[in-house]
Amino acid sequence: MFVSYKYLEQHSIVTNRMCLARAIENYGFPKPFALGTNRLAWRLDEVEAWIAARPRRTPKTGAKKPASIAVEA
Repeated sequence: MFVSYKYLEQHSIVTNRMCLARAIENYGFPKPFALGTNRLAWRLDEVEAWIAARPRRTPKTGAKKPASIAVEA
């Protein structure tokens, strides 16, 4: 199954075309297939595999930030 740029944007995979270009160039996002002269699409299984391979954010450690120092004038 192929998905369009609009699908990628609606599912918050990319936020804009520049983000998509950077993901392809720097982060191994799958390259698109040309379905016509003005139509690009991505294989859904490749996109899902890329998402699954991405590192997850580490959970919060629970450490507290140091208290800010109040400055009196």
